[in-house]
Amino acid sequence: VETTVSVAALRTSTGQLFPLGPLHTVTELGTAFAVAPGGVLVTDAHVVSPSGASLAIIAAPLALAQHGMFGDQAAYEQWVQNNTVVPVGVRVLRVRVLRATANPHTPATEVPAHLIRGSLEQTDDLALLQIADHHVPALHLNQTDSIGTAAAVIGYGVATPTTLGLPTTTIPGIKTGHLGVLATVKWLPGQQFTFIDSAIARGDSGGPAVDAKGDAHGIVRFKNPAGGGLLDQASP
Repeated sequence: VETTVSVAALRTSTGQLFPLGPLHTVTELGTAFAVAPGGVLVTDAHVVSPSGASLAIIAAPLALAQHGMFGDQAAYEQWVQNNTVVPVGVRVLRVRVLRATANPHTPATEVPAHLIRGSLEQTDDLALLQIADHHVPALHLNQTDSIGTAAAVIGYGVATPTTLGLPTTTIPGIKTGHLGVLATVKWLPGQQFTFIDSAIARGDSGGPAVDAKGDAHGIVRFKNPAGGGLLDQASP
């Protein structure tokens, strides 16, 4: 899933504005997978409707470049956290769903899709997409005790660009690990997540953590600051 967003500026907790300049569009990357017959996909809400700190981190390179400030991903994340940075003037321009392929020689194809009305849940960070292909097989959601289960996170992977910058193939990124105990985070009180010890990267959000049988045990929510990732528990 690729969501193109227009961001006017970033604002710090002191009220200082950092406009993004003439190039004020950024792209959020994520993953979606089928959970019901008829082409219904699930992903994270922050993938199709980016906001808050996650969007600020993506926009930080453009905003800070206007002031001659440059850094790596870790530096941008730290700047956003230290200054409680939020994006302002946010507008979603486009959401694209690309069909994943295991064959690097198979061209990427865009699948017509739209957000199902009423499905965007910011608190639980979940959203449903309806795609035109009604024959995509749905993954079974496994709610059993999964501590210690070997699982693979399937994420956005690699988009091979053409000379025009458009992706030609989209190969899923697969990272193996083990599911751990339920975890909580202090900035989201009352919510529980399943821990996975595999590395989580940009584009993995919304992707499934599947076991050897192909059952999904959770949906990637975000990277764990202490390492690994945190998953929303699978539920019907």
